[in-house]
Amino acid sequence: MLRGPFSALYGNSSGGVIAIFTQDAALGLWVDATAEYGTFNTQRYAVKTTGNDGVINYVLDASHFQTDGYRYHSDAERDVFNANSSFR
Repeated sequence: MLRGPFSALYGNSSGGVIAIFTQDAALGLWVDATAEYGTFNTQRYAVKTTGNDGVINYVLDASHFQTDGYRYHSDAERDVFNANSSFR
């Protein structure tokens, strides 16, 4: 049973399914890289590659985010890596 503000959003006795879908690569090889910069030393770097040769299908994605933040003690850092592969 949900209580508090979540019951207003989802009902008192919510139930359901969480569905997760992952990306499949298109035929061939693809590589993408980005770099973003902002105020308060905000930086984000990301690289993503996908490949599909008809037998192996993969998606690799990595990113790094950091910021010094607007206020004291509001700095943050996040590193993310995601991989998906399948063999046919």
